Parts: sequence; structure tokens; C-alpha cells
Amino acid sequence: MGGIAGVLWFNPWAMAGNVAIAVMVSGVATWVFRDGILETLWKWRCLTPNNRAMHES
Repeated sequence: MGGIAGVLWFNPWAMAGNVAIAVMVSGVATWVFRDGILETLWKWRCLTPNNRAMHES
């Protein structure tokens, strides 16, 4: 497999597109994951009696 197939395989535009897609996907995944962690920590903090007492005092 050479010629056109080799050129297409090592096409810099295709590689740039793949990298852009990978960055977008990982960025969205990180955003969702971080949001979920923050929400979980926030709920956990609000539901923890010790923390609530600490904030009220």
C-alpha cells in the first residue's frame, strides 16, 4: 500500500482534524467530569453535619 493511500494516511490535515476532535472530546469529558465532582462535593459538603455546624458557628 503506497502512493495515494500513503499520502492520505499521512495527510497533515487529517491528523490535525483527528487531534482537534480528540482535544474537543477530552475537553468535554473533563468539563463533565469536573462538573460532576464539584456537584458531588457541594452536595456532600451541604449534607455533612460537621461542616454545616462549622459554617454556622
